[in-house]
Amino acid sequence: MAPAIDEALGQDDATVAAAAAAADRLFPIIKPLCVACLDPPVWQVQNASSPLAALRRALEEYLSGRTNGGRNGPDRSDGDCRKGLGILADYVLFPLTKGLGSDNSSIYALENALHVVSVTLGADPSRPVSQSVFMDLLVFLPLLLKDGRVNRRSSGKEHRSTSEEFKLAAISALQSLFHDDDVSATNGDVSTDPAVVIRVRKSAMERRRMVKPEYFAQMISVLLDLSNEERSLQVRLAALDCIQQWIQWVNNPAMVSKFLPGIASALVKVIVNNLNSNHRLITQSCTLLSDIVTLTCGDTRFKEEILPKAPSTLVALAAQSASEPKSSSEADVWLETASTRLHATFATILSHRGHPNPQIRHSFLHLIVKVLEGCAHSLSICLPLLLEALVFYFDDEDASIREECELFFRHVEAFLPSHFDLKRALTDNLGKTLSKIPTALRGVDASSKRTQIRSAIGYLSLMSDSCRPVLSAQMEPFLRAVLSTVKFSSLHFSLIIDRNVEGAFAAIGDVYSRTGSLTSTKEIGNLPDSDSLADFERFLNLFAIYSDKLELLSSLNVQLSTIIDTRPCLFIQNEILRGIRMSVSGQASNSNSKRSLRMPSVKPLSRVEKYALGDVLRTYLSVLEKAMDNNSLDLDDKSLHITEQCLVLEGVGEIALALQRDFEELLIDSLYLIILELGSQSRAVSQAAWHCLCSIALACGHRGDDAVKQLIVSNIDYVVNDVCHRLRYPTENPLTPYVLIASLDVAGPKIVPFLDDTIDEIFDAIDRTAWRNEQLLYSLFRVLDTLAGVLLVSTKN
Repeated sequence: MAPAIDEALGQDDATVAAAAAAADRLFPIIKPLCVACLDPPVWQVQNASSPLAALRRALEEYLSGRTNGGRNGPDRSDGDCRKGLGILADYVLFPLTKGLGSDNSSIYALENALHVVSVTLGADPSRPVSQSVFMDLLVFLPLLLKDGRVNRRSSGKEHRSTSEEFKLAAISALQSLFHDDDVSATNGDVSTDPAVVIRVRKSAMERRRMVKPEYFAQMISVLLDLSNEERSLQVRLAALDCIQQWIQWVNNPAMVSKFLPGIASALVKVIVNNLNSNHRLITQSCTLLSDIVTLTCGDTRFKEEILPKAPSTLVALAAQSASEPKSSSEADVWLETASTRLHATFATILSHRGHPNPQIRHSFLHLIVKVLEGCAHSLSICLPLLLEALVFYFDDEDASIREECELFFRHVEAFLPSHFDLKRALTDNLGKTLSKIPTALRGVDASSKRTQIRSAIGYLSLMSDSCRPVLSAQMEPFLRAVLSTVKFSSLHFSLIIDRNVEGAFAAIGDVYSRTGSLTSTKEIGNLPDSDSLADFERFLNLFAIYSDKLELLSSLNVQLSTIIDTRPCLFIQNEILRGIRMSVSGQASNSNSKRSLRMPSVKPLSRVEKYALGDVLRTYLSVLEKAMDNNSLDLDDKSLHITEQCLVLEGVGEIALALQRDFEELLIDSLYLIILELGSQSRAVSQAAWHCLCSIALACGHRGDDAVKQLIVSNIDYVVNDVCHRLRYPTENPLTPYVLIASLDVAGPKIVPFLDDTIDEIFDAIDRTAWRNEQLLYSLFRVLDTLAGVLLVSTKN
């Protein structure tokens, strides 16, 4: 025979009998204590002999299995004990509600009573307490949380301070009120009879509908105040968790929507005011906000409840059309108001999306994803804002955030309205972001600069080649604005292999005989921190990768030829050249970047693009010659012309790496000047020149530790011809001897056979004019001295 079923709980006879037996064992223990709690003086006792304290201990011992008819020993199963207490819940709670409502109750008594309430309500969630007890607790508990008493005004007494433990106990009691009283929450066997399950669930829903929203208003207000103002982190988290549990318990969008504005406004304050506090508070607030938004504004409710009442207006609202007539329906007005307020809420929160704590950024990402998944149709007015923030995380520093964002983007269109053009939205947002970058660079807010730059990186990485029309349309105004904004301060080079060398030319071959890793440190006045500068460099790299390279190079080349202070333009153009080199080679990062870029497939340069790079090289060499003409051998390394030379040499190296073997055709124009810079008395310029020669050697196919030596030896005829020509006019070319000194230091005796005509020109220069110029005479004799030293070493070897 099938077991009988308790229609109230969906439990069989054995379960019901075990619960009743457990209640019979508990009743004699708690009866005198509950009766005593009806006496008002009991609530003023403040020691462990209080009946309230005894009742708390008795219930704890009973539920832990330490009580068995007054004797210590194992009791029945924990589930039976809890069901027994659930049967007696109203009996236990009735006297407590009387004491909780008394203004004369001591804090000690109230604290014990709150623990008893929490334990009793949580014993058997499947058996709800009576409506009167539920309503009394719903009214009393928030007041106790707020003031430490229920009737402060009527008694004329001031607020009583309460401890963290007291507040946690009160919040726990509130949470116990909102346990899921569905059939699935029972601790025993659950009926599989569909009819019984339906009856129990219907009963639970009826109970929730009986509670009017006004009864919850005080509770929500108190909990939100605690989440904002309480010092204890545990209390604040518990308050937010209680609101979240209430939302799940009510599960009534119409009711919860009445509290949406207040909750959203309070949560914004919690998030903004605690960005430098524990991340758990931010996470909990974002989770709560996403839950209440998806419940009240979810697409399911939008389609089934709101849209049918005012279809024309809401479709127009979704399309963001202000020209459509507005319906006067309550649902329409509410949704329009809620959408506007939530847009402001999201804008305030997501303005901090670049927070340095990855756990907080993760919370913001989860908020965005959950709202897009559940409310993309109903909150379509918020879509551009949410997508902009989502794109920002497409290039996040944290790998897990990047991966989660990329995974969501793969299927984001499935959640968007059919009328929403994702590609157009991304294109519009990219254009707006590009226009904001120069303005952000002029400002002083570092976080705003990083936010705009990283958003642009996200758009470029996500849109790939489809962003080219936007970049072409905004290229000229964007470059002009950025060039007028960037304030270049200085540039420093450092070698990982660096021996302290005395003088400008001391043992050049020894210092650079091995492949050293040269890193550059640039200082931009607008981007004072290294992370912002690295992000800006990566943005310029991507700008070059996805732009029309011919148009971009031509525009920058014109700017470089016309401006006076070339450093900002050289800095930007070098990053553009680096991006071009990366797109050709497939290399996804540079030496100054902490993480790789998202690269498209490798695409070789066209012949026209190679010619354009040649034009850039010639402009660079022209700038280099002007800087050298204004340079003197004792200029400080931080001077403007030293920085210009270093930037030019960095750019020439990038051009060489982009052109690879095609750069050999340009060596005749460039090798002389670069070797001349290698012999500079400025250590920064000398190191930059060496790094440039290493890049050229690599591009021209030379490998190994002596790659630069191979480069100079194989192209010494270019150098010698240029030197001989310039030595005929030594006073106009006083630095020419240093080209020979640097070449001999690096290449050694292998180039001596090519120097016959050069030595003749040196002697002719000494005879003709050098005796009138001591510095020139000194440099010419330094060539002869270096040559003699090389030959002497070669003879000994």
